[in-house]
Amino acid sequence: MPVNWRLKLKGFGPFDTQLDWSMSAGSAKVAIYAGNGQGKSTISRLFRLVENPQIPFPSSLITTGSAKGKFSFTVGNGSADLGHVEVDSSTGVDNQLDYLFHVFNSDYVRDNLQSRSYSPSGDIEGYIVGKSNIDLSNERQSLEDVKRKGIDARSALSKELEESKQELVSLGASRVKEFQEINVDFLMNKTVKEDCYADKIEQLKAVDELPDDAQAPDKLHLDDSYLDLDQLASLLERPYSKANFAEAFLEKVRRDAEFIEAGMRIQDGDRCPFCGRRYDEESRLLISQYDSYLKDQEATVIAALKGKQAQLSRLIDDYGRLEAQMLRGSSSYGEMRRGFDDLAKVEFPVLATTADFTTVVNAVIDEIATKNEDITLCVSSEAVGRLRDALGTCQSQLRDANKLIDELAFNLGKSKSRKTTLRKDACAELGKRIRREHREAFEEIASLRSKYRLLEEELKNKEAQSKRSKKDAVARLMANLLKGVFGNRYTFSEADFSICFKGETLGKSADSVLSDGEKAALAFCFYVASTWELINEEEDKNKLFFVIDDPISSMDFNYVYSIMQVIKNLQDTFELSRTRVLLLTHNVAFFNMVMGTKTLNEAWMLDEGKVTEVKNELLAPYAAHLRAINQVANGAAPSHTTGNSIRQILETLMHFEDPSLGTLGDYLESDYGGRLNEVAYLHLICNDQSHGTRTFGYAQPPMDDSTIRRACNAVIEHIRDRYPGQLVTAGVEPSENNSSS
Repeated sequence: MPVNWRLKLKGFGPFDTQLDWSMSAGSAKVAIYAGNGQGKSTISRLFRLVENPQIPFPSSLITTGSAKGKFSFTVGNGSADLGHVEVDSSTGVDNQLDYLFHVFNSDYVRDNLQSRSYSPSGDIEGYIVGKSNIDLSNERQSLEDVKRKGIDARSALSKELEESKQELVSLGASRVKEFQEINVDFLMNKTVKEDCYADKIEQLKAVDELPDDAQAPDKLHLDDSYLDLDQLASLLERPYSKANFAEAFLEKVRRDAEFIEAGMRIQDGDRCPFCGRRYDEESRLLISQYDSYLKDQEATVIAALKGKQAQLSRLIDDYGRLEAQMLRGSSSYGEMRRGFDDLAKVEFPVLATTADFTTVVNAVIDEIATKNEDITLCVSSEAVGRLRDALGTCQSQLRDANKLIDELAFNLGKSKSRKTTLRKDACAELGKRIRREHREAFEEIASLRSKYRLLEEELKNKEAQSKRSKKDAVARLMANLLKGVFGNRYTFSEADFSICFKGETLGKSADSVLSDGEKAALAFCFYVASTWELINEEEDKNKLFFVIDDPISSMDFNYVYSIMQVIKNLQDTFELSRTRVLLLTHNVAFFNMVMGTKTLNEAWMLDEGKVTEVKNELLAPYAAHLRAINQVANGAAPSHTTGNSIRQILETLMHFEDPSLGTLGDYLESDYGGRLNEVAYLHLICNDQSHGTRTFGYAQPPMDDSTIRRACNAVIEHIRDRYPGQLVTAGVEPSENNSSS
């Protein structure tokens, strides 16, 4: 079945114009050669984004000056479209292709090994489920059915809970932690209890209705200090002698005592204070009698009794006002106490009515009246005693009332915290009510959860019979790969998950022990071994897609050959039904090696934004060098290999034209050199960049880019003059047939 790939790319890395590559081949094992700066690293990084999407999108990938970038990779199998992946700098990664991409590039090395001093991380979790578990579909379906029933039951109960919580929401309780706990999972573990939700919600409403400036009633007070009941009892009970005056006189004085007393206080002894008439002898005699009487004991006692009578009348008035104040305080207290536990069940004291109190006082007044009629009598003070008891009871009730008023005032001062407490209490009590009223629903969910756990455990036990640890799989493969690449020089301890040298664990010291080439080989081995981290079931192996970017940096031939063998053995290593590999390299020799040994089957070249097929499968190093210096001649930046590329081309021409010439310098000075002789520093560039030293020492400054570019241009012109067909064959210039069409 043919493999169809299509890769489109624009706006990332060097791809400021559209790259559109299509391939239809019999194999998914593909190698692409690309020179430095052609964009192979960009392609590998885009595939790595598919493997590990990043948020936010790494803006460093976007081409300088471009508003956005877009990359797509579509795979087909014959006439069937298997799917695609897209990377859009605006929307991110969209993977519609059922592949497990695994990318090796310099970023992988940096993130997984270089940052850890080349000590591989053993922080690997999970298991790989064996093929035998593909027959557990019935068990999985049963597990899924129970899970669905549980979800439906939980959703139905959650809906009931939400409706029950609306009253609390209206009272501002949604902000407390206890409100969040009114959910199925939290209440599931609670025991069934009676609740007092109704009481708490009533209290909360009462407190919530209180105005912010609510004040307790005024304190209550009855001042009876002006009434000396002991003195009154004494006046009543003690007999007094009557005055020695005529009865008619006494009757008149008793009848008009107050008037007479007032006149006696204000008269001046000469004229009447009321009519202004001058006193005659008879008047003076009467005034003298009045004065004598008022100074008499009887008058004093009667005056004292009348004073008490006036005080009692005042007491009745004071009590009437107190009763009205008491009723207002009781009403206010009754409204505000409902929100406070310590007051809610305590009633405000109730005074005797003013009518009842007046009855008690009037009994005392009657006793005074009896005494007034005859002060010689011993009048019982029983009514005074009842009044004393009534006042004592009243004062006691006032103290109780004022204590409640103080407590109410204290609670009102903390009404804000009381609201919070009541909200918490109401939430807790609602939870109890819900747990009790929906007991059957909770029990059903608990039963389904128990059944689910049982089925899940049974399924896990069956899966465990053929599953293996991902960490163990990575360690085992890592040990085998290191043995194949390094022999016994470096080994891998599966127990310690560490590189060992001569039996000693290297750990973080691996960075200082391994050479650069050994580090590169180690990194690639770990990349291949870590493939097991992507696999959850054995069947997942056939979804693997390896993207490998230049795995042989700084390696000598032995390691290069070993890495090639690792790539060639990927199919056997993972027992793949089909191997998918995209290899990107700028090394011509490595490209030729993997193609010449049939490690990979499809050969392509990326150059100047185009991917073309390599027809004869191998690339001539000469052609690669020729393309490299042509790019510099046309404006590309020279690299550290540019001088060596010039030397390779010129020495190839020298050995073709006159093998007897001994050195490159001889060739440049001969007739074969043509106009190359005009570039006096050409040999200097080749010598310095090929051998790593400067001809005239470090006092000689390095050559600038423009100087090297002129040298490259001279070489291209030299070949165009003598062998223009080589430029066509290398793809530097189009053929005449192509140019005319």
